[in-house]
Order: sequence, then C-alpha cells, then structure tokens
Amino acid sequence: IPCVPWQSQTSGQVATLTEGVRPDLLLEYFRMELAKSKEDEWILRTLPNLLPGYDICLGFLPIFIVRMATEVNWFEEEACIKGVAEELANLFRFRAAAHPEEDERNFLVQHTLFPAFRCRFYPPRDMIKDGRIVEVTRLEQLYKVFERC
Repeated sequence: IPCVPWQSQTSGQVATLTEGVRPDLLLEYFRMELAKSKEDEWILRTLPNLLPGYDICLGFLPIFIVRMATEVNWFEEEACIKGVAEELANLFRFRAAAHPEEDERNFLVQHTLFPAFRCRFYPPRDMIKDGRIVEVTRLEQLYKVFERC
C-alpha cells in the first residue's frame, strides 16, 4: 500500500494509510494482513475470502486502498470496523463488466451467488416489514406443489 497523500471526498482532509492504521484489528476481524516494508510503508498482503468461488476484480483494488486510507475512521474501533466492512463490500460487489463472457457470468450467478444468498443473506427486519424485500417462494414449497401434479 503506497503511502501517497489523497484528498478525502467526504471530510476534505488529506490522509495517508499510515495515520492510525490498525493492522491487529484488520487481521482479527477481517483476516486482512498488513506488513511494514523496508521503506516503512504498509503493504497489503492478504484479503479475506468472503465467498469461496468468487474472485474480486483486481482492477478495483487501487481505489479500495485509497478509500481505506481516506474514508475509514481508524481512531474509533466501531467506526473503523463499519468503514472497513463497507469498503470490503464495495470491493467484493458483483460487477458484470468483470465477467465479459455471458456463460461465465450466468454460471457464477447461478452456482455461486444465488446459493450464498440463500444460506447467508439475512436482510434487516425493517426491509422485510416495509416490503422492500419480499419472499416469493421457497424451493421446499415448490416441491410440494409439483408432488401433487
């Protein structure tokens, strides 16, 4: 991770990743390993494997590093954890452009993303209550319907 000053869009402050970085917190909560180089700069050595079978688009890694340096509050633990989680979510989000082949994209969605949603997605209750997320059906219910036919 280069120690390059960058202008923050939200706070207007110039920051580098060396200011208050918490390698212990990143390793403990996110399995992200930082190490110091000979030039006393932070080097990002590992990223978490959030979803086996899903690879991030490495083209977005530089902006991830810049946003980690400028948008994460490294001085308050709760805000730091929330900020890092948001930046990781941004890095790992699905980008169709990263998978130009339609067959590859469809396979990834069908065999990696949808099964993960089914097992790991727990929407906030307010999204269910106000109707932003609606359960259409469950596979088990469909089996019962087709068993009658």
